[in-house]
Amino acid sequence: MSGLKVRTEVNDYLTANWTDTVIVDAENQFSTPPPDLAPWLTVMYLGATEQQPCLGPLDTVRKREIGSFNAIVFVASGTGWDVALQYAEDLRTLLRGQNLNGVMLQTVDPPDTAIPSQAQSSQGNFFGYAVSCQYEYDYF
Repeated sequence: MSGLKVRTEVNDYLTANWTDTVIVDAENQFSTPPPDLAPWLTVMYLGATEQQPCLGPLDTVRKREIGSFNAIVFVASGTGWDVALQYAEDLRTLLRGQNLNGVMLQTVDPPDTAIPSQAQSSQGNFFGYAVSCQYEYDYF
């Protein structure tokens, strides 16, 4: 799991900059998708590791968290894959190369569109693609 700093920075950045759809916290807040089948975005934080890139006393040496998260935009089932993929491309453009107060978003992979796909998801009447973003965060 990613650390609190990473989650806060990513969530704040998306809240301030993503205007294409509503954002739904589907991880642990039990928010519900829009009732009118409007498109929506959610973020799922995946695995992360901590590394110590140099030697020295533990309280003076920088640590590095390396991890990834998926940003998934859902559209109404039957809308068409091109709509979901356009949202995915918009997300990739928004996230790629950003420095979120020290949280460096490195790469944003295109969604896997093979069927079945781990990057493809269905939630009731919704269909979506996930883009996977890799990040690094250095701290003391």
